[in-house]
Amino acid sequence: HGVSSNVHFVDASAEFLQGLSEEWQPEKKRKFIGEKFIQVYEREANKRNLQNCLMAQGTIYPDTIETGAAPTTKEGKGDSSSAAPDTIKTHHNRVSLVMEMIAAGKVIEPLADLYKVEVRQLGRMLGLPDSLVERHPFPGPGLAVRLLCTNNELPQQYKKCDVDTSAMQANTIGSQYGLSAVVLPVASVGCKGDARCYELPVMLSPLPSTTSEDSTQWALSEAQQKAAHICTSEIVKLVPHINRCILLLGPLGVNRVTLKKNAHMTQDRLALLRKADYKLTKILLKHSLYSTIWQCPVVLVPVTLHTSASEQPQTVGDDVGELVVVRPVHSARAMTALPTIVSTEVQQEIHAELHSIEGVSGVAIDLTCKPPGTIEWE
Repeated sequence: HGVSSNVHFVDASAEFLQGLSEEWQPEKKRKFIGEKFIQVYEREANKRNLQNCLMAQGTIYPDTIETGAAPTTKEGKGDSSSAAPDTIKTHHNRVSLVMEMIAAGKVIEPLADLYKVEVRQLGRMLGLPDSLVERHPFPGPGLAVRLLCTNNELPQQYKKCDVDTSAMQANTIGSQYGLSAVVLPVASVGCKGDARCYELPVMLSPLPSTTSEDSTQWALSEAQQKAAHICTSEIVKLVPHINRCILLLGPLGVNRVTLKKNAHMTQDRLALLRKADYKLTKILLKHSLYSTIWQCPVVLVPVTLHTSASEQPQTVGDDVGELVVVRPVHSARAMTALPTIVSTEVQQEIHAELHSIEGVSGVAIDLTCKPPGTIEWE
């Protein structure tokens, strides 16, 4: 189309991986990616004598809000009486180097005042095909914010809170809905009261008495899922230090969860996550769900599930498997989101396909609304 000859692709993955190899904190990961992107951009632009050109970004309004760089309503922009919101997560297109470029007039952002729903309306007005307009949003920092990492220590939130008490409270609530609860030894980003929170997820699974004796019929019905959503809302509201609930898929319960050690940003872990994402996308397309679900991130969580059937986790060499979480949501502007009801057939297919991947010890679905759980985990 007269453009391809002027498009230059740069593979800087080694630089990003090297800088992220030991990093596990979400905000530091996001800021590094944003800053490194600008460094690579400027270096490559200089090679081609493009120093005086403008950089175009696809920034949309929620990026600015969640970074804490603008009032929470577009009408309040530029009004000094409207306080900027708390930083929920720093978007790669709002790191300090980018803000300096914007102040210097070196950046154009034609979509910066639009929400995603408005961007899609614009795309249709321009005659773009549905295959482009309806594509699921993908995070600017890439899979790095869907690949949780560890520093081989339990998160501070797990140490500070009384995990046994939180687990007991979550189980008391869960039992009213036929669910058991396990507090996971990892943390994820959320939003409570317009402020950032970095708290723990609870993993729910059906109590044996609520499921069929046929081990193949473990998937929850629509009514059971709706009950699980209500259970989730009660847990994140009433149990301290909890901002997210997930539902374990599969016929086996879990009696112990351990933190995976040496879970760093590596090509192998990214490859596992890509494989899971690819398989999930095929399932959504097969069941005509891709166009009805607004977004469905796939997250790799560095915990190993030990089932009641065996104390031995799935092993891969000297390593242990990890938990894959899928997050199907409905939204319009990305400021709020609701979890999606998934049929029993699709639940079973998601579990079968993703659990078959080498290196996966369990599969779960995120049941959390936004707020308090952000759509992305980091």
